[in-house]
Amino acid sequence: MNFFFTIVAMFLIDHLGRRTILLIGAVGLAPSLAGMAAIFHYHRHQELLIWCLVVYITFFATSQGAVVYI
Repeated sequence: MNFFFTIVAMFLIDHLGRRTILLIGAVGLAPSLAGMAAIFHYHRHQELLIWCLVVYITFFATSQGAVVYI
């Protein structure tokens, strides 16, 4: 996931720009981290933890990981 979405982000940076990609990434990172925090806090819905992690990795690789890398 990380490798694939980093490649996708390298092509998106030319079209959307760095600022837009970082803003979109922040919108995706916040709910995924909040979901993980809620799962750990309430000890419920452990099966959703992996999906929150996948969403986090996807948005991180597409936004902050790629923009800082490039």
